Amino acid sequence: TQVAASPTTQTIPATGSNKVLYWGGGSSTGATYYSYMSTHPTDTTKSVVLSTSSSAGYARVLVRDDVTLTLGTAVQYEASNTVSYQQVACGKVSGQFLIHYKDGSGGYPTVIVGTISGSNCSFGTPVVAISSDYYYLSCAADILTDNKYIIGYKNNSSQIAASVVTVSNTVPSVGSATSFTNPPNPEHTDCFFNPNVAGAFAFVSLTGVGDKPAVLQCTYSGTSVSGTATYTAVTDDSGKDARGAYDATTGNIVIAYRDKGSPYYGAVRVIEANGTLNTKVNVSSSALSAVGVRCIDVAADPDVTTQFSTIFNESGNVFARGFYTSGSTGSMTCTLNTKVAVVAGAQNYQDVSIDYCYDASKFQSLWTDGANEVNNGTVQVSQG
Repeated sequence: TQVAASPTTQTIPATGSNKVLYWGGGSSTGATYYSYMSTHPTDTTKSVVLSTSSSAGYARVLVRDDVTLTLGTAVQYEASNTVSYQQVACGKVSGQFLIHYKDGSGGYPTVIVGTISGSNCSFGTPVVAISSDYYYLSCAADILTDNKYIIGYKNNSSQIAASVVTVSNTVPSVGSATSFTNPPNPEHTDCFFNPNVAGAFAFVSLTGVGDKPAVLQCTYSGTSVSGTATYTAVTDDSGKDARGAYDATTGNIVIAYRDKGSPYYGAVRVIEANGTLNTKVNVSSSALSAVGVRCIDVAADPDVTTQFSTIFNESGNVFARGFYTSGSTGSMTCTLNTKVAVVAGAQNYQDVSIDYCYDASKFQSLWTDGANEVNNGTVQVSQG
């Protein structure tokens, strides 16, 4: 699970007030809360990276040839209104992706379909998902089903609400929203699909009561999200930057977050498909400023010691760490491999995020550099 000796990096150029890792309202913090980069599950050498410039939304295609990265031209997907809380998810259909973002006119959650062609992308027409000023947007693609996505947001009742988005050509159709009473007052929500079970997906968020990481396991069918879900809250810890991923072998979920120790440490733990919460394992022994996790497809990679990769900023440096899960019901644990430097030296990098390349040996990471943390973002591909 070593990172490549000389992984390739690309800096996403700053233009004016360009912000790559940026979320609604203020600073560059929060990259691990939102998905700014997504790799295509069928066009596996291509990813989409989001950024903003002068409040307008931009997307770029990132083309990977082994470990060489090439950035395409930035294309505006929203020019008329201030963009925030932007998310991107690449779907099963070749070249297709969906951006979910909050526009600046009414603060409405809005979706737009993009198409990758070579190293460039184009867009259809934006569609308002719901005419209300909602926050903490999330987005995920069903990689088992053509033209299907889930979007989520925090509604005016302080609940997670989820809708199915069905795409026809470049036109998105948003189904009715289903709301969930748990978790209470959710914030910074991540959404992800089960890679082996059709219609199964989950949200991980922080509750607004004590910043407790919490997981909501859901299903959808057709154009509707089921109102029945399995809810699990972390009761023995609080944290920040919660992210999640399915275990492709067991159907369990792994979450990663900064625990609220003194100082903050990165933590990973298993939440089983039946909702059982297992003991946390710390991935670091120094203070963290951000953490992320994504699942590696064990069906493609027979080495079970690389089921997951987590990325974290520890004392100003970016590290990656592979790990795997094992054990029995009620006693599942995460076994860690040696951490490796993604960025060597005291670079003071900020706001890390990670994405799996749908390749048995590769993941991509995205961060802001500490010298120019608002204006520049750096993306790197590593063999892990």
